[in-house]
Amino acid sequence: MKIQYTEYKNFRYPFIWIENPAAVKPPIMFISGGFQEMKSWFKLTRVLQVQSSILLADLPGTGQSDPLPEETPAEFTAAAAISLFEHLGIDEIFIGSASYGTAIGYLTAQMSKKVKRLILGGTMKTLAPHMFDGISKSLKLVKDRDLDSFAIHIANLVTNNNPNNYVHQGDFVKEMFIRQLRRINQDDCKRFIQRTQSLINGGSLDLKKAPEIPILVFTGEHDPLCTPTYCSEVAREMPDSAFGVVRDADHLFHFQRPETMEGILRWFFLDEPLSSVPHFELLELNGAAQQRWG
Repeated sequence: MKIQYTEYKNFRYPFIWIENPAAVKPPIMFISGGFQEMKSWFKLTRVLQVQSSILLADLPGTGQSDPLPEETPAEFTAAAAISLFEHLGIDEIFIGSASYGTAIGYLTAQMSKKVKRLILGGTMKTLAPHMFDGISKSLKLVKDRDLDSFAIHIANLVTNNNPNNYVHQGDFVKEMFIRQLRRINQDDCKRFIQRTQSLINGGSLDLKKAPEIPILVFTGEHDPLCTPTYCSEVAREMPDSAFGVVRDADHLFHFQRPETMEGILRWFFLDEPLSSVPHFELLELNGAAQQRWG
């Protein structure tokens, strides 16, 4: 996989374009969450490459690209994604996004009619009031470079803390995540600050202008950050949406249930049977999605 580079408004960033000349589906792009980079998606994309081309990118301010100025809005990164479509001559594309990446994915679909399907994994309409203090504390800890406290604090924000809930590989994944956060560098801290500040300043997703395309909204059933209730609220305001949960998982569902993530991608992007997706429950269909999957 060859890493290439391009620029958007003087910000240089890497991308990988895995072109399938025999593709029968539109290309699929992945937009990463916090502390993710484009390489995080390698394993999941292998099952999709048979039918689609794959676009991976560390868009400006994400992954391993240069950090953006602290007050840069998410619209800037969405515009960079659209610029990349044009650079590669892409006319139609599907987008998968997770966590912090969902705001960028949603804005990209709002701003470009090239986007034909969209996944929002672990999202919310606006920052929940009960999370504001926790998110603000995370900013203080990372600015103070107290990475040990930061790692534990962030892990507690995004993982299940209710002993009555079962999360598959919960303890192992949480410890792995804490170890990852303890190793972040100065640029990682800058990217986290900018993306978090963008979340705080950005207000809420403009669901009154939701893209009229198939959109899947989902999260782990025990996600304390982007709870199923919050995700369901987002889905219900869209004209063509499905909402579901990954069983026995929290906000780190992609680590806890990778086989479910693979199945979700194959169902939603490649039109394979929903019945083949393990540990996933489709709970709601809204608007046009009722006819498509009802």
